[in-house]
Amino acid sequence: TIILKFVRNQESGMILTKSLVQFIRQSDCAPCAMAHLSSRLCHHGTVESSTALRNVSKSLFKIGVMRFAAEKTSTNVYTHFAEPTIALGAERIQSEKLIDFEEIHSVTINFGSPEMADQMSGSIYMHASLVEDKCSQCLRLAEDIPAYSINELSSCLTSMGWWSSQAGHSLALREVVTKLDETCMDRLASFHFSLQDQLRLGYQWQCLMFPRQSQFPRLLLQSMSGSVVQSSLPVLVSFLLILSSVELETADLSQVRGQAVADRLEVALPLLAESELVACYAGLR
Repeated sequence: TIILKFVRNQESGMILTKSLVQFIRQSDCAPCAMAHLSSRLCHHGTVESSTALRNVSKSLFKIGVMRFAAEKTSTNVYTHFAEPTIALGAERIQSEKLIDFEEIHSVTINFGSPEMADQMSGSIYMHASLVEDKCSQCLRLAEDIPAYSINELSSCLTSMGWWSSQAGHSLALREVVTKLDETCMDRLASFHFSLQDQLRLGYQWQCLMFPRQSQFPRLLLQSMSGSVVQSSLPVLVSFLLILSSVELETADLSQVRGQAVADRLEVALPLLAESELVACYAGLR
């Protein structure tokens, strides 16, 4: 049994806080585990937050697999929460546009950053070299990214999931990451950008292990806020889980009516699995 207390702001009508009054499961420590996990999810933009997000999403993906295997759904409704570093279906593409990115990805994995690669190779000291250094290649790559397709963007994010925290301190990589972020935001206006692909990219952005200032997840949540309550329950659960890892102001989600979310979840609580309850609680918190 789970009881959620919704406290609404009289001016904005938004949900501000929720308190978990009682959560009884097989383990006596379930309330403590749930509170601990939700607090980790709310450390926005940290490695701890990313790890917590991965743990909950992995459980949701497994739930989707089991429901599909039991023929309760026609597909895995949580496919977008598959391991962020593993390519899915259309993400497994071979594109000439990605040649430069794949080179930079390889350099980042092996050396930590393009700057370190240039220093180790001596390119940083060669002012008249005929070979393009990796930092310059990053700048050229950033100019090509706006032409990337949605599948190519997802392929890039799949690779970036392997980058270490050192990548966040690279000025050259920052240009690439910023341009990828801007291009993802631009693609939200495309009719070919399905909701599942949007959730997949939003999830992949939030799972990155290096510091960055990505705006796509925030814009994604804002674009979904007007219709998320009317969407299917898995979409609402996914929305709340991603929301738990994104720092937003109340005004950013002004289209979400607190009472509507409360009513929707109250009816569905008996049908939710434990991981879905955690995702909802973390997002509402």
